[in-house]
Amino acid sequence: MRATGCGLASGKQAQERRNGGDRFGKMLGQDQGADEASRKDRSKTNRQKERTAERTNSASTVTNTPRSACKGNKADALRELGTVLEDLRNVINGIVELLLPGGGAADSTQSSTDAGQPLRRLIPSNYADGRSEPAGADRPGAREVSNAVSATTGDKGNAADASDMFWLWGQFLDHDIDLVKTGDTEMSVPVPGGDQTFEPGSSLHFQRSDSVANPLGAEQQINVITALIDGSNIYGSDAETTESLRSGEGGRLLMQDDSTLPYDERNFYRAGDERVNENIGLTSMHTLFAREHNRVADGLAAENPDWSDQQIFDVARAQVTATLQSITVNEFLPVLLGGDGLGAYTGPVAGLDAQVSNVFAAAAYRFGHSMVSDTITPVDASGQAGEAIPLKDAFFNPEQFAETGIDAILRGFSSNEAQAMDTEIVDSLRNFVLDGPHSPRLDLAALNIQRGRDHGLPTLNEARQALGLAPITSFDDPAFRDGAGERLASVYDSPDQVDLWVGLLAEKPTGDGLVGPTQSIILKDQFTRLRDGDPDWYANALPADTVAEIESTSLADIIERNTNVDIASDTAMIVPAFA
Repeated sequence: MRATGCGLASGKQAQERRNGGDRFGKMLGQDQGADEASRKDRSKTNRQKERTAERTNSASTVTNTPRSACKGNKADALRELGTVLEDLRNVINGIVELLLPGGGAADSTQSSTDAGQPLRRLIPSNYADGRSEPAGADRPGAREVSNAVSATTGDKGNAADASDMFWLWGQFLDHDIDLVKTGDTEMSVPVPGGDQTFEPGSSLHFQRSDSVANPLGAEQQINVITALIDGSNIYGSDAETTESLRSGEGGRLLMQDDSTLPYDERNFYRAGDERVNENIGLTSMHTLFAREHNRVADGLAAENPDWSDQQIFDVARAQVTATLQSITVNEFLPVLLGGDGLGAYTGPVAGLDAQVSNVFAAAAYRFGHSMVSDTITPVDASGQAGEAIPLKDAFFNPEQFAETGIDAILRGFSSNEAQAMDTEIVDSLRNFVLDGPHSPRLDLAALNIQRGRDHGLPTLNEARQALGLAPITSFDDPAFRDGAGERLASVYDSPDQVDLWVGLLAEKPTGDGLVGPTQSIILKDQFTRLRDGDPDWYANALPADTVAEIESTSLADIIERNTNVDIASDTAMIVPAFA
């Protein structure tokens, strides 16, 4: 006799018939047009026959079903139940990540934009196990993708005639809004066979980002600095750092006698953000805005001789921060996004979370890596280019900054055209090796790809669909930049595999902006939140006449006020830019 589920199913079926047979029988009887009285007469007899048959069948089933089959069916049922519950958990986690600050892991006793809060999720995480296991196990290795898609084919100018100052401002701004540190968990990047720079079979060092789990166990990466455009790169994200940077007199910041930043115990420069020494261009920007703060403070002190050090400092800080905000939305974003950037400001939006999103920090805002040139070329006061400085010599090298000087560096960044925004990265960033047997090795493209997998970011197509765009179904799709689809097809099996960072750069730009549609949505979402989610945004917090003054101040003005550099055009972000 055929088994019906180890005796469990037959018993369940019998109970269902006893409890619901009359109801369903009535329905069937009505459908068949049976006479109600006749049905009642037959019902009692039929139920008795059914019960007898059920007991017989149940006994036969239990007697004839092998124990192994019984265990197998139970195991299958439990696995199926487990799958259903895990799917439900993933759906709930996605809702939690989208609706709650920090992907559901934020400290609710603090503002979501405070230092130490997790990044926001614009798109639900896509970990391999739904919790923390890195995404991308079915994709080619990050270095393999880098070799196929990001290897440079030579210098190419960008569509907006943007100068190197454009991507430098992007980096300076980035260091005001997010910093995710790494922990001890290794996630090395394998070096594939045939690699022309690194030894095949070896690996590139990579550590996973620090994170905290939300109530459903999904890891959310931690932003250790304040997320607002609040000048934390100049003043720090905590009171202790701010205090350590102040002179204590006249509302000024500490500066050396030559108006450069103060040194730390290692003879590296100190500023509000710890990455100040990352390259000599970035050091120049930190120096520039520290000088601007002191210039404003000196003017306030002269106009208000009865003001305290604290009063002067606070007002100067507010004015410099307002300038950062204004340059970002009025000068930087129109080049990046096209048109007027974000559009008109209509005031703060209550409850709008301004925390940086994970897809922004780990993918969309890393576009500047593709615009960096292999060298930094200083320019003297007569407009003559000096000897080009290899990029590797510009990293963490305060001596190089001191030797070259801020004026020559800023002239060079303002006058040299940035590389095209595309999937390619110069060798200095993609095949970086310092001399020595144990020197650091770096592939920034592979690092970006690996970071996206570490953070559980979606693929390009998953992001497109989550943001309301159609998926790309072919590498020949015109949505890709010219030649990008072919390079992607050489390493990925399907467009569905394409990692988000490389996929965003592969998209063809829309309108007169530099970015494609998916990247544009992510960037606009974030910068709108940074503006409209900040009640202290300059256009909301300052008097109208001060707002007008701030908005009439360009980056070129800041440079001219605090250096001996003359800027020929209205903006330092477009070439040519100096006289």
